Amino acid sequence: MPAALDGGPHFSGSRLDVAIANVGQFNNSPIFSLGATFPVGAAPMLFGSGTDLQLNGSLPFPARNIDIRAGTAASPDTTLNLPPFKISRSLKILDTDPFGSDSDPSSSSLILQTVVDTNSDRQGIGLYSVVNTYSTTTPASGKSADAFPIFGIGTVVVGPHLGGGAYLEGKRLVDTGQTNGAEIRTTNLTATDSGFSLTGHSNCTSLWVTSGGTASNGAGISLYATNSPTNQYEAGIIFTTGSVRTVGFQDNSSSATSIIISGTHATAAQAIAAGSGMILSGGVASIFGNTSCQLELQGNNNFIDGLLAMGSVANTKTYTARIRNSTGQTSIGIVGVANDLLTGAAAGDGIWRTSTANRAIHMGGTVICLTASNANVLTSDVDHTFAAHIVSTASGTPASSALGTNVTSVTFTGNDVRGTIAVVMSGALAANTRISTNTFAISYGATSPKVTLVDQTSAVGLTIVNFYVSAQSTGVSFDLACDQALAAGTYTIDYIVIG
Repeated sequence: MPAALDGGPHFSGSRLDVAIANVGQFNNSPIFSLGATFPVGAAPMLFGSGTDLQLNGSLPFPARNIDIRAGTAASPDTTLNLPPFKISRSLKILDTDPFGSDSDPSSSSLILQTVVDTNSDRQGIGLYSVVNTYSTTTPASGKSADAFPIFGIGTVVVGPHLGGGAYLEGKRLVDTGQTNGAEIRTTNLTATDSGFSLTGHSNCTSLWVTSGGTASNGAGISLYATNSPTNQYEAGIIFTTGSVRTVGFQDNSSSATSIIISGTHATAAQAIAAGSGMILSGGVASIFGNTSCQLELQGNNNFIDGLLAMGSVANTKTYTARIRNSTGQTSIGIVGVANDLLTGAAAGDGIWRTSTANRAIHMGGTVICLTASNANVLTSDVDHTFAAHIVSTASGTPASSALGTNVTSVTFTGNDVRGTIAVVMSGALAANTRISTNTFAISYGATSPKVTLVDQTSAVGLTIVNFYVSAQSTGVSFDLACDQALAAGTYTIDYIVIG
């Protein structure tokens, strides 16, 4: 029984069982011209030497047919550029070649196929690859001793082709089946939450998409249906219930635009369900404490003319902002065409109206600056209320000065809009002589207001006289006079001022 065959034998026949049954070693490379068959139950073919590594937490998994080993814990494999197993193939396949209905197996360098029996309780796995790294070094090269069970590079050298790192497809042939193109998972078995980084790789990242090269890359992630609409996705991206803790989507890039929606969307370009929270702009946390608010706009420390801007600078159309509930609605709008929203409104006018017909406030125009239609109520905390009555709530009364001869005092009771004037005389004052100059508490502006005076002294024994405004200084003040001589006593006058 020979212990070895030293001559590099060439076995070209079909069976040499007896001749080589006890060969322990081939010292030179044998050639099997017609291949080789190793029977079931035979010892596995062992290539190399080293530790038979096992999966963590699993039962021992010895090799059945082929066992390839390199290195041990005490003596690791340090061989460069010589992997324990290598397949090389220089490929050429034409459309006219008889590869059947699928060319992919024909163009493959390695085919792994597993069939799961109808009575099997567990999944089938074509390739199970595990890499464990125990390295504690931080090399000066900037590289790292990471663990990557699969590393693929597809390179386009010439031609208009696609270089892909991997192609993964999940397929179902029955309605009860489920598919995943790929399942990517991170498992954090420590007691420390990972958190996330806005500037680089987070400690625990399920999908890390990076760009390389010397020019810009196209899309980081792109969805495509090969036969739209037949095989469209029902949802592009879903964050399932309870899957994300802090933020569902965060853009910390410097892209010109964060999100652009340009397709046709029958229901809504963006929809937020009731109870899902507010839309917040100008900050990353609410500052007003209104939990029922649907839209919060926060201003920065600058003058902002239009914290909320709506409409168009190019189109001459009528636009409104509408608020409603189950009983009615109100809207604020800009008129694009004359008589839109309200009869008499001109292009560019502002309208505030309610759902009840003809109830509106009209702001603008060349004749009417403010119209309160249909006897509506317009209330201001400053100075007026329209509701069938005119009631002034302004504070401050006019002050008198430059008193005439024998005029002891001129006292206003009321405000700048209405009230009474008490003129106290110690002696006579000639007719058409200034009694006093009276200055409004708040100026009416550049245009002089209309001042109406009514004498109320007929019951005190004094001569009935006619008071009038003898002079006005725009909307600042007016002079009081009388067309008859005044005698000693107190004259009472009602006044109404309309600006």
